[in-house]
Amino acid sequence: MIWFLIAALTYPNTDLISFKINQNFIFNTKEECVEYLKTYNQYVKAGIKLKFPNMKLVEIACIDNESALEMQEQMRSKK
Repeated sequence: MIWFLIAALTYPNTDLISFKINQNFIFNTKEECVEYLKTYNQYVKAGIKLKFPNMKLVEIACIDNESALEMQEQMRSKK
């Protein structure tokens, strides 16, 4: 199983949440992902703010590839 960083962001003046998965960083274990996030948290947040300046960051977490695919399928089925 591989792990990614996922960010939950909200659009201005709404409760609508958008999930962004960073596929540039791939981790072999959850522990590696969590440790990376602990070490580079401020830089990860700064990068998100640069890329999505009009959105509010709610949370950053680690997600495995299977859960990410499940989430993606659920979101597509709601459209």
